Amino acid sequence: MKNCGLKNPKMIEHLMQRWLSRLVIFLGGFLILLGCQSTAFQREQGKAQEAEILVRPNLVGEKCRVQPATYPDFADQTEQIFQVFCGRWEHPSGRLYQVASSASLETWTSGGWWREVLEQRMLCEQEEPATLLEGVEARLLQCRLRNGGWPYIALAARINGSTFLADGIPALLRVLEESIGFLSGQVELKLEEEGTVSAAIQRLEAQLADRMYGAGDLQVYYQLMTAGQYYNSIKDFVTAANRYREALALHERLLGLGNPETLDPVMHLALELSNQQRFTEAEALFERVSTIAKQALDQADYARYLSYRGFHAANQRQFKKALELARQATKLRRELASRTSVFAASERVKGGQTVLPVGQRADMEILHRTQASGSVDMVQSLSLEAAMLHRLGKAAQAEKVLQEANEILLAAQEVPPTWEPELLRVDAEIAASQEVGGERQQHLSTAVTLWGQIAPRERPGAVTYLELGKAYREQGRLDEAMTAFRRGIKLLKNQNGSLRFEQLQPYLKTAFEVAQAQPAKRPALYAEMFEAGQLVRSGQTIQDIARAAARLAASEGHAGEVIRAFQEAQDERHLLYRAYEAEVAQPEARQNRERLKALSAELVEINQRIRKLSEQVQAAFPRYNQVIDTVTNTDRVLELIEPHEALVQVLLGDTGGFLFLAHHGKVSAHPLELSIREAALAVEELRSKITPQPDGGLPAFDVVRAHQLYQELFSSVAKQIKKVEHLITVPSGPLLSLPFGLLVTETPPSIENYDYTKVKWLAQRSALSLVPSVRSFIDLRVIAQPSKAPKAFAGFNNFIPYTADEVAQIDVDIPEECLSEPERLKQHRQMLLRLGSLPMTESEIQEVAKTFPPHLTDLFLGREFTEGIVRTLPLSTYRIVYFATHALLPAELSCQPEPSLVASLSQPLEAGEDGLIDTSEVYKLELDADLVVLSACNTGGPGTQTGGESLSGLARAFFFSGARSLLVSHWVVEDVATKELMTRLFEHMREMPTTGWSEALRSAQLSLIKDAREAQQVNLKEGDQNIQQYWSHPFFWAAFTLVGDGARGVVDIL
Repeated sequence: MKNCGLKNPKMIEHLMQRWLSRLVIFLGGFLILLGCQSTAFQREQGKAQEAEILVRPNLVGEKCRVQPATYPDFADQTEQIFQVFCGRWEHPSGRLYQVASSASLETWTSGGWWREVLEQRMLCEQEEPATLLEGVEARLLQCRLRNGGWPYIALAARINGSTFLADGIPALLRVLEESIGFLSGQVELKLEEEGTVSAAIQRLEAQLADRMYGAGDLQVYYQLMTAGQYYNSIKDFVTAANRYREALALHERLLGLGNPETLDPVMHLALELSNQQRFTEAEALFERVSTIAKQALDQADYARYLSYRGFHAANQRQFKKALELARQATKLRRELASRTSVFAASERVKGGQTVLPVGQRADMEILHRTQASGSVDMVQSLSLEAAMLHRLGKAAQAEKVLQEANEILLAAQEVPPTWEPELLRVDAEIAASQEVGGERQQHLSTAVTLWGQIAPRERPGAVTYLELGKAYREQGRLDEAMTAFRRGIKLLKNQNGSLRFEQLQPYLKTAFEVAQAQPAKRPALYAEMFEAGQLVRSGQTIQDIARAAARLAASEGHAGEVIRAFQEAQDERHLLYRAYEAEVAQPEARQNRERLKALSAELVEINQRIRKLSEQVQAAFPRYNQVIDTVTNTDRVLELIEPHEALVQVLLGDTGGFLFLAHHGKVSAHPLELSIREAALAVEELRSKITPQPDGGLPAFDVVRAHQLYQELFSSVAKQIKKVEHLITVPSGPLLSLPFGLLVTETPPSIENYDYTKVKWLAQRSALSLVPSVRSFIDLRVIAQPSKAPKAFAGFNNFIPYTADEVAQIDVDIPEECLSEPERLKQHRQMLLRLGSLPMTESEIQEVAKTFPPHLTDLFLGREFTEGIVRTLPLSTYRIVYFATHALLPAELSCQPEPSLVASLSQPLEAGEDGLIDTSEVYKLELDADLVVLSACNTGGPGTQTGGESLSGLARAFFFSGARSLLVSHWVVEDVATKELMTRLFEHMREMPTTGWSEALRSAQLSLIKDAREAQQVNLKEGDQNIQQYWSHPFFWAAFTLVGDGARGVVDIL
């Protein structure tokens, strides 16, 4: 590479020295915001501190005081400088400068050093003449802080031969007027008496009455925004989004709903949602503020908006669009930088040198966005440009752009410390594309060192270690690669972090190669790889199981109650956040201001409640955080797997994958050539052969493709798993949408007349269960103890179809945007009317109930199966909860944002009832169930869902509410076959109560295939046709999957 940024040891040493000095400023600023006792401005040594003047409270009731301060660089221009402090905040709420000057007030308000200081921190638009005190000439400026758009005021007044220049928050207006009067000798302070307020001040207070805020409010807002930026820098996007949500709610509560100055927190929040792959929600928020951004008075805001949209496009792999947006942001920032040099608004030339006034550094770093930020912010958009050019294969152009970014970075005096290691990572990528391995390794080594200083033990350093390991690997330096990989993985384990498979794949390949070369180390390396593979995890299902397990582990007494309250509050906050974001994303004309106001208040309350509950949880159950989805030790997993069992974990990425097999006391690792895209295509092809055609016909199942997929996944372990009785699967990505039982283990025979009875299915060889993660296996087998519920069975089924009149009345939970779209609402109602009765479910559930003693079972059929009954029934008293009804996904019911089970409506209709038991309502249920059966359509998740979730939100919610295992379906099920499958499953449990649920399911599935074989033989003799002869087709027998610990049974209730 040519001279592009940091290429030699001297430059790196220079960078380190500069960075360490910046770190002190950055961390110091962050601590100030978090409430450390530090003065906001430097003072001269030996200056008396007792000259503090107590003044009356500001307009929001905060007590205020005036203190002298020193700006050495302004000594020639000022006689005295004062700062006004209110409340407990250590940053001043306002400032007063006393100047000996005969210049007109217009001169001061239109230009000069004071106006430049103001412009650094705020935009001042309106100016008007005024009279303060008793006949004192003054000029008032209405301003807005550049960071957050908070109202701010400034004024200039001449009195007794001196000019007073002041600025502060609007609540400080009376304090500033009175302080000027006192300092000039015009008035005497009498705190016990009500002071005289000029008409000009009263008029301005009235104009700003609905936007008054205190110093403490501003402190909290900047704390939240700074915390959001910090969590973003360490790649904790969920926490960052939470802080920005809180900042947005505070901003709107104090300054009003629909305020255009919410641009800053909204676009920060949008980017964090994008970073979490929540692209639809992020796009809605970006669109919501697009007009505001374009019309922003501070064009730096619009540049930041363009840059953030560029990152949003890059997250979606829209590299060309991201490049164009980054270039637009850079162009605008160049224009801003050309108007003013990097610190022109706050620098002064003194003795031939440029000097940043003491004290202003803190303002700029901690609180304020400067007018000159375009130059420094250009580093951000240039780095995005370089990254996108690299992605598009234009390495030379990327190198040139990155060189400019590095030059700006080296010249700047104040930049976020995280930018430098981020640029080094981009530089390393470019070096890799140009096959300059030594430079790549050098950049990443420096970045690792910087991250160790900026954010030790946090995610960015861990990920950079993995990239460094990859660089060593590509140079053939495997020992150094393994050292770097291990350091990164250790950091991630300690912080319960997660990775994409592509980030871990270089380590897995390296460790596997080392294991092949060194057989003696193979068992230890495989175990190490297996544990590292657990870092590839995603999805709410895993979290819900872990949280439920933690609650069940502490189910006795106070600890369980506190954990339940804490988790319910977290879920309530999650729903409030989603509702708040959805409302904010609405076009302004359609926003419900009262709802936004109410949601904002609820968020304030719920956050306070969660903080208190968090403290109670840690006191009642100190192990809580250790139980939540930590990496599980390999020995512990092997210890829990019975001799007749095996656990397989499948991890897939863009260029292949890995399979881990835990069996007979050891773990083995096996590379896979199958990519995640190829797996998605295979799943889509197989599911298309299960979906009934519009005319009701059933396609022939592709047994050849099913065998091919089995080979692609299990050929390397086929011998080891051949005699395994219970196969515990941990699939990922698109494989979660396909029950493994329909995979074909041997070369299939030719199929005629839908006769699949001679096909060797995986379900014939092994009972199968699914767990979303290795940690979930531990949670469900060990931590979540068996149910202690006194009753055996609760069954809900045979809902009563809705009438047109009923459908017209049950719009209570329909979003307002749907109510305002007649066609969409019509489709929603028509779908509800098309839901037919399910008469077979009544006999199904009655047959299943016979498994258990009658006095331990309760059935809720027809009109008894209502939303209200499910909500109010003490479900925690049943070990098995069984729903046989319709299930609806949002894609099927256009106005229903959550998956739902369909219940009958009460007669008469109860207040708030809509007949749909949705995810939010299931989360609030209290279960103590060994098994929840969802004998309905699509309860396991839609076939198109290949993003990594094993279950629909509905099934996840049942796990969270206290289910140890779930029986869910992957596609629309057929009534007769489903009734037979379920009754036979429970008959098997009655006859062999020590058998686990997965074996009972397998037995029932095989019995359907056996019936098909017998029906085929009878029909061939008699020439008749019977539905049973088709039951060997996977559509009839393979729909259901046991999610959870499939080895558990029901022996103690039978």
